[in-house]
Amino acid sequence: ALPRLRRDAKVIILMSSLNHFHVGLNPAKTREWRNRPTCHIAADMKECYMGFVELATLGLPIIAILNGKVYGGGLPIALWCDYRIASADVDMHFGNLSRGMSPAGQLS
Repeated sequence: ALPRLRRDAKVIILMSSLNHFHVGLNPAKTREWRNRPTCHIAADMKECYMGFVELATLGLPIIAILNGKVYGGGLPIALWCDYRIASADVDMHFGNLSRGMSPAGQLS
């Protein structure tokens, strides 16, 4: 898919078809990780992070269309984009900074 994007696309738009752009990590994922070795969890997070790195290396402008809640890892994803367009009802929040946690693999 990336070679086709590199050849055909002029811009990348990140948006949600749901009520919220991103509400943070799915609690089911943390339950799934509970019994896995830390190195496997790190590999999962790296895979996600590398997907964003691959998009960034395409050299195309990336636009985030923000709606509803932009929580947890959604905020650094939005900040990572070149441009952000927000609806009037957007609610942005990252509550884990006070806990010393880095948002979304340090994308921001």
